[in-house]
Amino acid sequence: MQDFIQLYNPFPRINRRNISNWLDKVTFLHILGIWLSVVFAFAVIYFFLPTKTSFLYSVLQKQPIASFLDALHFSFMSAATVSFGNLLPFGYFKLISMVEILFAFLLLAVVTSKLVSIKQDIILGELYEISFDERVNQIRSNLLLFRQNLDRLMAKIEEKSFQRRQIEGVHTHITSLEDVLGEIRTLVTKQGHYHFIKHIDSVNAELIFNSIVASFERLGELLEVMNKKKITWKTEVNMLVLKKCLEVNDSLFTQVHASTLLTHEIANELNFQKNKALEGVQKEMEKEGK
Repeated sequence: MQDFIQLYNPFPRINRRNISNWLDKVTFLHILGIWLSVVFAFAVIYFFLPTKTSFLYSVLQKQPIASFLDALHFSFMSAATVSFGNLLPFGYFKLISMVEILFAFLLLAVVTSKLVSIKQDIILGELYEISFDERVNQIRSNLLLFRQNLDRLMAKIEEKSFQRRQIEGVHTHITSLEDVLGEIRTLVTKQGHYHFIKHIDSVNAELIFNSIVASFERLGELLEVMNKKKITWKTEVNMLVLKKCLEVNDSLFTQVHASTLLTHEIANELNFQKNKALEGVQKEMEKEGK
């Protein structure tokens, strides 16, 4: 198979991302200021740099222009890309007027790009908000499903109607909790300064962290029941995953406590409940026996 041919880039320093970022920062007021500056700058050229063969000619007066206002008028008409009006360029002023028209078209392209970019940002913002809300709801649903699975397992253990494969499935439940905690960590610690990037709000944050506390409380209850019934569950894999869950949970609560995401009172209350729930889990993990 032949290798792909490397095409030579004549502009290696031009970065499309940098151009895009620059266009995002440029406002319509900036574009208007640039356009007016171009109009004035070319008017100065037309008025102060004429020669015997290069000048602006007034059709009405049948002579070269004599006022700066006429030069400004011609420059404005050229930059507006409508027509030259009653003024005509001669000599190299034809080339200069073409350059000015080219500048005007480039600015028009920038305006068009800005309008398209604004529309795209609106659409992206709406799509991202929908996706973000679905992601938050999915996290809460996963935590609820985790607690429901533990409730069903505890009920079967109490009724002595469980099967061995259901106890072996504890690893799956704990692993699912680890995955959800990792998802929450990316959600809470997400960085970005683009305006369409949405950060989790205080209400959803409080609901999610309450769900985390409830999940660890339910996990502690399950471990306590299995220890009382002398059910073998302390495999090396289960213990490693449990320790990982405890570490991630501590990290999450440390981050949210240090941030301004929740009020000081709510953060302290959640931290107290979290410590109590983790103590229960650690107590059951440290129990001797099976």
